[in-house]
Amino acid sequence: MASMLQYVANIPQETVRRLKAMSPKLVPIFICLGALPVLMLFSLVAGWTVWKNVPKGWSEPVYLQYGDGGLPYSELEIASLSTHQPYDISLHLTVPARDGNYALGNFMVTLTATTYWNTTVVDVRKPAVVVPPAPSFVPFVSRAPRLIGMAVPLASSVVTGAARIKVRVEIGRKDGWRTLGTGEGRELSVFAATLHGEVRPQGLRRILAAFPLSLAIAATVAFFLVSALVLIGFLLPSLVEQDSAREEEETGPTVPPEEPSSSLAPVRRRSSRQEESADEESEPNPHIYPTPEPDIRRRARRRSSLLLKD
Repeated sequence: MASMLQYVANIPQETVRRLKAMSPKLVPIFICLGALPVLMLFSLVAGWTVWKNVPKGWSEPVYLQYGDGGLPYSELEIASLSTHQPYDISLHLTVPARDGNYALGNFMVTLTATTYWNTTVVDVRKPAVVVPPAPSFVPFVSRAPRLIGMAVPLASSVVTGAARIKVRVEIGRKDGWRTLGTGEGRELSVFAATLHGEVRPQGLRRILAAFPLSLAIAATVAFFLVSALVLIGFLLPSLVEQDSAREEEETGPTVPPEEPSSSLAPVRRRSSRQEESADEESEPNPHIYPTPEPDIRRRARRRSSLLLKD
């Protein structure tokens, strides 16, 4: 029972000790887990940036002003344009299908686009005519249309050079059709009008325009993978250093072998005569250095001298 209680009491200390031992490896893991949402956010931003830079067309409604003493006109502003992207500009009209519009014949559509620093981007006039629809091949079944749609191409490959431009559109004839027929002024009846700008991609933008979604997803995945590899490249050396330090602590530091010093002079071999002379010099000469007699002999001599006296 006592051993069980001691084991339970040592659980927190053992847990803390194991956490301290694993902390060098847990810190990089926590850093990676914390950086993953940030990398995913930046990857989504990268994909959205690619999607935003895909060349796209634009469409703006045109509200014609009648009765101002001139041709029906409309002034509008077009924003969010690509400064270096060519556009094909056209006017799409929806007119009532009636004889009054058919009888007008040709009329003119004028387009004038300028920047906010009074630079003319395009100034063009194009003719147009309302053509009645073709008769149906199935009588008594199909009804005649009430509205007719028509498109008037105005300009091709227009590069604005600015992100925002001012546009003025005029529809009709400057003579007001007074030179025709009985001289009565007439105007084109328009139900709705829209100014379109179709993009004409060039170079890399053509690929972006062909596969916008695929390229946006590819950019997101590529940015995430590259960022993750860079993060792992920064954290991997610290893990390797920690493992090597732990191995050195377990095995002990390795001492490199000492290399022989090149400054030491080579040992010369002695000849046999030199060795014999050295041995003779090392042996003591008994005539010069008398060896002392041992104490046993002295004691024996003393005893023999005492016995002779007695």
